[in-house]
Amino acid sequence: MVTLRIGKKTDDSKTPAEYLYEPIAYDSPLERTNILDNIDVAELIVYGKIPSSSIRMPTITDETYSPDFMYIVKKKDGTMSMNVVIETKDINQETDLHPKESAKIDCAKLFFEQISKDNPSFPISFERQINRQRMNEIIDRLISSK
Repeated sequence: MVTLRIGKKTDDSKTPAEYLYEPIAYDSPLERTNILDNIDVAELIVYGKIPSSSIRMPTITDETYSPDFMYIVKKKDGTMSMNVVIETKDINQETDLHPKESAKIDCAKLFFEQISKDNPSFPISFERQINRQRMNEIIDRLISSK
């Protein structure tokens, strides 16, 4: 089943127009919230949960890594579009993350930084989302800093 490659759980809630898939598929409650939350800090072009193992980056842990979400957003005035890749962790704080998982995520950050350097016309921001952060806050901070 295709949704199982996207997420372990499904939800028949109405999907937002910008979301890529139906039904909603997710792995954690925070991921479900990301899918259903209204992103109003920018024009949201499209977003979706990345199917598991569809991006397989090698890491220093002898394992591969695949991030959770991708967003394509544009400032409300239309002057800039951004490509955002998110690793969602439904944990209370960064220190709750297992060191091996943290190392894989650090490798992914470097991977996406290098892609952005190699192709400046297609910049990618890679971000970690910890339990209490809202996607609106992450995207708003990124847009404000650019």
